Amino acid sequence: MESNLLLEQYSWYKKQQLAKAPFECLLNADIEPNPHQVNAFCAAIQALKTGGIILADEVGLGKTIEAGLVLNYVLDNGAKKVLISLPATLRKQWEVELLEKFGRQAVILDRYTVEHDLANVQTHLGNADEVSIVIASYDYSSKLIKRFPHVKWDFLIIDE
Repeated sequence: MESNLLLEQYSWYKKQQLAKAPFECLLNADIEPNPHQVNAFCAAIQALKTGGIILADEVGLGKTIEAGLVLNYVLDNGAKKVLISLPATLRKQWEVELLEKFGRQAVILDRYTVEHDLANVQTHLGNADEVSIVIASYDYSSKLIKRFPHVKWDFLIIDE
């Protein structure tokens, strides 16, 4: 098939425009987003202006993907400290999905980890210029916030 210079230029231009928009986050993930996930992402980006959003739909439709897209957006726009609070049974799943689908390294913190590596955790959380995505159980999230009151959390995800 013969190359169409006009289509190639238009495609290049649209990709450049997309890279400047919040939707760049859709390009930086190893996913094939479904239309409802893109709609939820757009709604969440708008809702950030007023404090946040609750993403709720049927089990298995990709709320973790939607939250990951929003997480990418806030990190790309300057957030440094993110806390993901969820049931303890979901911690590893979130860690793996963030790495595999979004290329985001997260750390699971619990009482044992913090007690046995306190100096490293303090350094990691204390560095205001370093991105930190922390995954913690509901119970430990509140203890973590009390234990490290100096940490300014830029974004919070609560999973059910």
